[in-house]
Amino acid sequence: MNDVTPLLISSLKGHQDTIEILLKHNANINFATSSGNTPLFVACSSDHKEAVEVLLKYRANVNLATSGCETPLCIACFKK
Repeated sequence: MNDVTPLLISSLKGHQDTIEILLKHNANINFATSSGNTPLFVACSSDHKEAVEVLLKYRANVNLATSGCETPLCIACFKK
């Protein structure tokens, strides 16, 4: 798992305070795994609203698509 970053893990787990710290220290907010998963995508997929808000505040790209052509915006639209 060479393409997993602390920001990606924090986004997956919904740790918004850690996300904020990492972004303040210039973590790559739009880094994508080999399958195209970005921190914003995994936060949306995992229903971590507060984490999503932090990522959006730091201007994460909502249009980056996974290898399956899904975007964070697409995932958010299909959530109940």
